Amino acid sequence: MQELAEVRTMPVKLRGNLVWVRNDIKGNAAQLLKAIGASLPPKLLKHIAVI
Repeated sequence: MQELAEVRTMPVKLRGNLVWVRNDIKGNAAQLLKAIGASLPPKLLKHIAVI
Protein backbone atom coordinates (compact mmCIF):
# COMPACT_ATOMS: atom_id res chain seq x y z
CA MET A 1 0.00 0.00 0.00
CA GLN A 2 1.27 3.41 -0.96
CA GLU A 3 0.14 5.01 2.32
CA LEU A 4 2.29 2.64 4.38
CA ALA A 5 5.28 3.34 2.16
CA GLU A 6 4.88 7.04 2.97
CA VAL A 7 5.16 6.60 6.76
CA ARG A 8 8.33 8.31 7.94
CA THR A 9 10.13 8.63 11.25
CA MET A 10 12.26 11.57 12.23
CA PRO A 11 14.34 12.64 15.22
CA VAL A 12 13.22 15.76 17.06
CA LYS A 13 15.23 17.49 19.77
CA LEU A 14 12.87 18.69 22.49
CA ARG A 15 13.93 20.30 25.77
CA GLY A 16 17.35 18.66 25.68
CA ASN A 17 15.98 15.22 24.76
CA LEU A 18 15.95 13.38 21.46
CA VAL A 19 12.64 11.77 20.55
CA TRP A 20 11.75 9.77 17.44
CA VAL A 21 8.31 10.48 16.05
CA ARG A 22 6.35 9.26 13.04
CA ASN A 23 3.95 11.03 10.74
CA ASP A 24 0.27 10.11 10.42
CA ILE A 25 -0.93 6.88 8.85
CA LYS A 26 -3.81 7.95 6.66
CA GLY A 27 -6.34 6.69 4.18
CA ASN A 28 -6.75 3.03 3.31
CA ALA A 29 -3.78 1.93 5.39
CA ALA A 30 -5.33 3.24 8.61
CA GLN A 31 -8.71 1.72 7.74
CA LEU A 32 -7.11 -1.63 6.94
CA LEU A 33 -5.23 -1.77 10.24
CA LYS A 34 -8.42 -0.97 12.14
CA ALA A 35 -10.43 -3.53 10.15
CA ILE A 36 -8.06 -6.38 11.03
CA GLY A 37 -7.96 -5.32 14.68
CA ALA A 38 -4.39 -4.02 14.64
CA SER A 39 -3.68 -0.81 16.49
CA LEU A 40 -1.79 2.05 14.94
CA PRO A 41 1.76 2.36 16.26
CA PRO A 42 2.33 5.24 18.69
CA LYS A 43 3.48 8.56 17.26
CA LEU A 44 6.24 8.76 19.87
CA LEU A 45 8.48 5.84 18.99
CA LYS A 46 11.59 6.29 21.10
CA HIS A 47 12.86 8.69 23.76
CA ILE A 48 16.58 9.20 24.31
CA ALA A 49 17.84 11.41 27.12
CA VAL A 50 20.60 13.71 25.92
CA ILE A 51 22.99 15.11 28.48
